[in-house]
Amino acid sequence: MKSKPGVVIHVDVGGQLTSRNTPSTLGFWMTGRVKRAVRIEAKTKEKYYRRYKGKIVRPVERLYCILLYYLIRNHLTNVSKIILCKDVNPQKIQDYLGILFKDQDEFNLIEIKFREKNSPKSKGHYPANKAYKKRTNADSIIPFLRVEAKLKEMLELK
Repeated sequence: MKSKPGVVIHVDVGGQLTSRNTPSTLGFWMTGRVKRAVRIEAKTKEKYYRRYKGKIVRPVERLYCILLYYLIRNHLTNVSKIILCKDVNPQKIQDYLGILFKDQDEFNLIEIKFREKNSPKSKGHYPANKAYKKRTNADSIIPFLRVEAKLKEMLELK
């Protein structure tokens, strides 16, 4: 699919999503210098992994998609491309995002790409890392109830 000229969103992770004892952030940089980050605390990740690991397929990818949903859901106007970092396995990401964004028609027009291995550092790295190290506040902290609600929505529609 050819991308139309427009806004590009760069997304990156701050902190490892697989690590239970540290918080993680997901940050984006959008053309026009818009920066945003969401954070999930270590207690929330611990509760998520304790409850769902071994019971669902690809828990890390699902958590990544849920955080991505809360990060970009209000910023999809005029977006032509989303460039994601390869911190997770990219095979199922497109499917999970399609489930989460089923009510937003503009998401289907957006091209989703993953960064190449030798490409320069992602522009989304800076807002994600600053929110991870608490140099700036994350725009929202995602509680477990919101993660669980979106996960149940993903599992119902699969």
